[in-house]
Amino acid sequence: MAQSKKPRPKRSAIRLGEINTVALADRLRELDQAGGDPKFERFPACDELLLVLRHAERMAGELRVDTTKVDPKDVMGEAAVIRTKLWQYLREQADAGQLKAIEAGRAVGTHWHRFNEALCVNSKHGAQQKAQRLKAEQVQASG
Repeated sequence: MAQSKKPRPKRSAIRLGEINTVALADRLRELDQAGGDPKFERFPACDELLLVLRHAERMAGELRVDTTKVDPKDVMGEAAVIRTKLWQYLREQADAGQLKAIEAGRAVGTHWHRFNEALCVNSKHGAQQKAQRLKAEQVQASG
């Protein structure tokens, strides 16, 4: 007789919550400058987070760190960690924004099937489930 396995309890999602994106973007700017970014003058303003991330990503392979002052691995590694953290922050903000948009659409009577493409699902039921998942994550994050 086969033993039935108990389902694992679902772990709550780890979320960053509020972070100082401007300070992190400033630090990324410093690291970019320390890395000798040849297009540093084009580095976006720190409140333009997506542009900051795109620029830092593009230039990561072109940075030439002065090895007499700092270990290149330290600069590149710290920049990669900061970029990862900022992308996670954007993901969390995007989830909350997406849920607000769904709720606004539903409040004015938009049918579930109209959200299929936007939510990358194939059915009305899939759209409803994704909205429920987003809502559950937001409730979990605030509680």
